[in-house]
Amino acid sequence: MTAVVAALARAVAQLPDPSFRGVLWRGLGLAAAIYVGLMVIVHFALQVLQPEFTFVPISVSVGQYEPLVELGEALAKVVSKRMHEVLIVASSNMNHYEADTLTRWKDEKLLESILALDARGLFEGIRKYDVNMCGFASVVVLLTAARWLGAHSAELVRYATTGDITDSKHTVIGYAGVIVR
Repeated sequence: MTAVVAALARAVAQLPDPSFRGVLWRGLGLAAAIYVGLMVIVHFALQVLQPEFTFVPISVSVGQYEPLVELGEALAKVVSKRMHEVLIVASSNMNHYEADTLTRWKDEKLLESILALDARGLFEGIRKYDVNMCGFASVVVLLTAARWLGAHSAELVRYATTGDITDSKHTVIGYAGVIVR
């Protein structure tokens, strides 16, 4: 974990915009800002296999809307200053550990907001529909940054639940692939 924290700290310190660094760390705390999981490990592996590939992992764990918007706008400002293309990826499951029918209904409600590029709608939908989507904050940040950068559409590539694979519909996890342009 120490190596991951050090690598992230170095990457963030190299960002050209100091206001972005402040938004990233303010109020999150180091433990909440760093989540070491498979998704981060995959990115590190990509960087080892493809040395020209660089990335800055950001783990977001904030329960208030305004800091997420602030981070999304700061991210967009940093990205807009880059001379090369930048891909912003948000990773989260959708609703989880409820019946397949209920999970699909809840996920459909959230996907309406995501496909409309509506960060506030997503944020409010999490509470309104009592959705257990652990990475919703990163999606709010992505939607905010994407809108700021001029995104105009989102496309659902695929939606499924674990019930589609296991045939167990009692408790499932929803997954969606969405491309924002």
